[in-house]
Amino acid sequence: WQVRERRAGVGLGARTGRASSETVEIPYDEKEYVIKYQSSGNKDAGPGTIHPNYNHWVERLNRNISAEIGKIRK
Repeated sequence: WQVRERRAGVGLGARTGRASSETVEIPYDEKEYVIKYQSSGNKDAGPGTIHPNYNHWVERLNRNISAEIGKIRK
């Protein structure tokens, strides 16, 4: 995942693999964040099709964000 600032308080996460691409929006504040599905494309199944591994990839993104927040708060 590559995450960049979309606007104040909202990040944009994008992931591109061999067979699919996914985009999520990540609204956040000082206390919490949410990962929201935006779009996806499965090269084998067509635009708008969610890859079967999508949930796994988002769980990994969530763990990475939580780990980075933990480093900042120390």
